[in-house]
Amino acid sequence: MYSFNEIIIGSGVAGCRLALELTKRGHKVLMLERGREVEVSRAYLCYDVVRTTGVELWRVIGVGGSALASLGNANTPLVEDLKSLGVDISDEVNEIKEELRPTAISNSFLGDRAKLLIESANKVGLRHQTAYKLIRLEECRGCGLCAFGCPVSCKWTPLNDLEVAKSHDVKLITNFHLNSIAKRNGVWLVKGLVNGVEKCFEAVRVIVSAGALETPRILKMANILNAGEKLFADVFITVGGPLHGRRFRDEVPMTFYIKLDPQVTLYPHISTFLLPYLASKGVFTTKEELLGIMVKIADDCCGKVGDYVEKSLTPSDLRKLKKGEEIAIDILAAAGVNEKEIAVTHPRGVHLGGSAAIGDVVNYEMETEISGLYVCDGSVLPKAPGAPPIMTILALAKKLAKAICEE
Repeated sequence: MYSFNEIIIGSGVAGCRLALELTKRGHKVLMLERGREVEVSRAYLCYDVVRTTGVELWRVIGVGGSALASLGNANTPLVEDLKSLGVDISDEVNEIKEELRPTAISNSFLGDRAKLLIESANKVGLRHQTAYKLIRLEECRGCGLCAFGCPVSCKWTPLNDLEVAKSHDVKLITNFHLNSIAKRNGVWLVKGLVNGVEKCFEAVRVIVSAGALETPRILKMANILNAGEKLFADVFITVGGPLHGRRFRDEVPMTFYIKLDPQVTLYPHISTFLLPYLASKGVFTTKEELLGIMVKIADDCCGKVGDYVEKSLTPSDLRKLKKGEEIAIDILAAAGVNEKEIAVTHPRGVHLGGSAAIGDVVNYEMETEISGLYVCDGSVLPKAPGAPPIMTILALAKKLAKAICEE
């Protein structure tokens, strides 16, 4: 038997930040991770694609979680929505910004694709907004491989937090397969297999930070049966086509955005998934000729997580995607792309959440109905943010750590 103040299940954005904040305050913390440790540059080896009835859900299973493959955007969505639920993270957001210092993308850093899309958007009466990134731009070589794992490690990831937590003696166990979680005589017992050997760990508190697909399954092991509803995914498609004869260089994606309304946003984005869709239309081209736009929506919270994952697109979701697609086509046409040579990818989702939402499964302190069992990850978000939520999740983790230490 091994005893800790807290056991954190999951090592993503929230898990690693919680480990940092708790261990630096003297807490004895165990972190349990289902996946393995990999270098940031090899994050693509840990991709896991969950195919559902309507949307492909992408995640990374491993130490650091899906943020290993993030595009480094530093949005802070849903702060006001959380405040309305009694969770004010304004101070924590400011503290995280002061610590990580997101960098505004300057015009000089924009690639040729981004510049052309901004110019074309202006032609159709749209104005862009500058993106902020958790990237050291002076080290970035603009390879565009953020989603595979940064090859030069110039992007912030949860591994930065984990490194600090390790200096404060966090215990990390990888390849952990959870069998049970239960509270006995006021103590939490977490049992599972480590390299095929059964282990049992005990703690005063357990914090589940395993992501929106695994967190509700773990909660159900603890008899929190209402977990797993209201899953969202921040669904997106990529709309694009070739500019024949152009040879674009690689560049960082999502360097600016165009907000069409609170639920539909456009970003510059190149996806090689476009190539087979174009080929099916008889359009043969290369990645270097492609010009593309991501249409990201705040989708309806209608998915479910059980033995299987259900996530369909509602009529409202389809209308949002269609609105973004039509405007993206207008921008691409203004840039010189032949409208008959524009394709649209299948819908995907990467910002998974909502399956253990504040107000439904946990209270405003992120605690379940069972004392000492907490949730902190994208699962607790009350609705789809429609934008990368890393900064918001970091702030939530920081707030929870403060509350636990004060307790």
